Amino acid sequence: MKGAILYTWGVAVRGREKQSLEVFAQAMAHTDAQIKKGAYESSAVFFVNSGDSSELAGIQLITGDIEKLRTARSEEATLMLELLAGQIVEHFSVLELLGGDDETMEKLISMVVATHAELGLA
Repeated sequence: MKGAILYTWGVAVRGREKQSLEVFAQAMAHTDAQIKKGAYESSAVFFVNSGDSSELAGIQLITGDIEKLRTARSEEATLMLELLAGQIVEHFSVLELLGGDDETMEKLISMVVATHAELGLA
C-alpha cells in the first residue's frame, strides 16, 4: 500500500535558529540516504511563501510503500532527528498518510464501504 509521511514545522525556537538550520541539513542528508537505499521513493520540501508562517513555515512530504516508511521511521537515526526537530522548531508534527495511487485509494474506499456496512450505515 502506498503512503506518505508529512512533516510540518513552524518557526525556529528563539535562540536556536542556527541549530535549526544544522538539523535541517542533517534531515535532508538522511532523507537522501533513505531514498538511495530504497526506504523512501521520493521527498519534496516546501516553505510557506505567504501568510503567517509562525505555525506553519514548511513541510516535507516523503512518499513510498507504507510499510517501508514505517520501518524507516522506527530507525534510531530517524527518531533522533524527529526528537531534535521537536526541540528546535515550534509546532513540529509528523503525520502518516495513506493513498497516492489508484490501487491504494480503491482499497481504502472499499475498506470504508465495508466498515459502513458493518455498522449498518450503508
